[in-house]
Amino acid sequence: MKKVSLYTFSMLFISLVVNIASSQIAHADPGLLLIAHGSPMPQWNQPVIELGEKVAAQVEKNGKFKAVRTVFLEFTQPDIVWGVTELENAGCDRIIAVPLFITPSSHTHFDVPAVLGIYTSDEIKAVIANEGGRIAQPKVPITLTHTLDGNDLLQQFALDEVRSLSENPEQEALIIIMHGCDDHYNLVIRKALRVASFCCGNTGIDYADWGFAAFGQSYFEKCIPVIVDAANEKEKVIVLGLYVSSSAADIHNRAMNMANDKFTKMMKETLKDKNVVFSTNGLVNYAPTVQWIIDTAENALD
Repeated sequence: MKKVSLYTFSMLFISLVVNIASSQIAHADPGLLLIAHGSPMPQWNQPVIELGEKVAAQVEKNGKFKAVRTVFLEFTQPDIVWGVTELENAGCDRIIAVPLFITPSSHTHFDVPAVLGIYTSDEIKAVIANEGGRIAQPKVPITLTHTLDGNDLLQQFALDEVRSLSENPEQEALIIIMHGCDDHYNLVIRKALRVASFCCGNTGIDYADWGFAAFGQSYFEKCIPVIVDAANEKEKVIVLGLYVSSSAADIHNRAMNMANDKFTKMMKETLKDKNVVFSTNGLVNYAPTVQWIIDTAENALD
């Protein structure tokens, strides 16, 4: 009886060891997929591609991912379906997808998962079809991580930018501009408040506000008034953009270029004699972004 019990115990132990080992090697060759929004403007997309190349170069050194691909949700190529297929053809048996979006939005909660083939609804399928998009049919498991607002990347980026532009904090105002999302408005507000509080608490600036816009008419309606109000209160206004590839300066200049001559002249007159400084960097220019992406992806492997 004792021999039978010992034999049974031994077999159970061996089985447990095999199962643990199998779980550890079940996905031995994961792939990393970086997903950005995409733009009709090549000058927006190219820095994202270059960011992906930096991530790939760094990943090659630690060997935790078999391959890295950078794709876009819409407006340009390569698209998400291409990226999933590329990673599968490279021999990846699992995909970690990192959405390069500033905060959670309808894109990251619905569009990206739908195109990845890990979420579906009749409504979202109809939208994708109407836009001429494709939906992936993955053969391997896909894990979608949080957006760029996870951890403290945005706060630290903003603080570094503000410190590089600040000269006399007591006489300065900080204005944060970023994309808004009607479906997730409270999340965007919360992030803007958190970043503003972090920067003010670490610099001594005591005036902060924000506006939500991309460029064009929404920028003039939602951001310019906020900037002007700040300039009426403080000697200098620092405008910081929380965007992946664009900067506050990019957003402002594009808006001015899109406006007609009369409107542009009016805006210039409005800002005349105002000491307004626009940040010239986006997240793609921020060196720690590369390591943040890698850390986020590696944490998803656990």
